[in-house]
Amino acid sequence: MSDKRLLLLNYALFALYGVLTVGFQTSLWVQLLGGFPAPHFWIPILAYWALYRIPREGVLMTYITTFIIGSVTALPLGMFLLINLTLYLAAAGIKAKFYQPGPIFFAFICAAMSLLFMPIHWIYSLVLETNPIVDLEVLNWIAQSTLTPLLAFIVYPIFCIIDDLTQKDLPTEVGRQFG
Repeated sequence: MSDKRLLLLNYALFALYGVLTVGFQTSLWVQLLGGFPAPHFWIPILAYWALYRIPREGVLMTYITTFIIGSVTALPLGMFLLINLTLYLAAAGIKAKFYQPGPIFFAFICAAMSLLFMPIHWIYSLVLETNPIVDLEVLNWIAQSTLTPLLAFIVYPIFCIIDDLTQKDLPTEVGRQFG
């Protein structure tokens, strides 16, 4: 298969992960667990692409992921995109200073992004919206921030397999320590 087809397949498989997990979260999660907060299913995509892609590819996948997830969230698309780009940049900044290959650091980045999501959303809401957020739902935020890194340990090997199947070369400064 040509390099362009493999690259498109790589993007498509990560997008498919986003579609499937959003479908699970919006349909089955509510049926099975009721109002229990779901992890941020899209954050592992952003974290993986912040760690294992060049910035141009990572920002492109941030846009793709935001458009996929944005269709099922109450957040305005522009606000959601701004939050996700900020999270991506935060992860890339952490990577630049403290990078360690492997699933533990990946889970750490997912936890950091999940923890930052609510404060960033709240700050942007105060600055940009006419009716800012007044109820931060701290317990939901803590539950989501606890579940997201646990999800990261599950999806990390899946993401590595996707990269291996599509023969995706990693940037020279990173490695995955899996497989």
